[in-house]
Amino acid sequence: MQAEALAAGDEGDHARRSIIRKVYLYLVLFVSVVGVMATAAGLFNHASEGALWHRPDNLVRLILDNIELLFLFIGLGTYHGLMLGKDGKLASKALADKHAAFPVLVFDPGNGSFGQAILAALQKQTPRLPPLSRR
Repeated sequence: MQAEALAAGDEGDHARRSIIRKVYLYLVLFVSVVGVMATAAGLFNHASEGALWHRPDNLVRLILDNIELLFLFIGLGTYHGLMLGKDGKLASKALADKHAAFPVLVFDPGNGSFGQAILAALQKQTPRLPPLSRR
């Protein structure tokens, strides 16, 4: 699915807008955030337990396991967050390309101030939109 989402054109556009893909990405982001919080709490617990109360035999192993899980969840969340951001950028580029293909005609029978305001707003929202004005 990742290869389809990175493809250009309609196939990639449909893959990026897929509900299944978005649910997957957001679910993995949620799980990674919860995993980071739980692992960090476990790491803090093991470190404080070893420093304050008693030192278990496998304290170093427990701390290293928690650090390993912490990096795993951070990496998982970072990768899927970047993919979600990339999907958004590619979708916005595809929408801008579609906007550039269809010019907009603005009619202003008055003094031209309304038409100029509409054209300025359109250019601000969609800079690649080719406006045509008629007075």
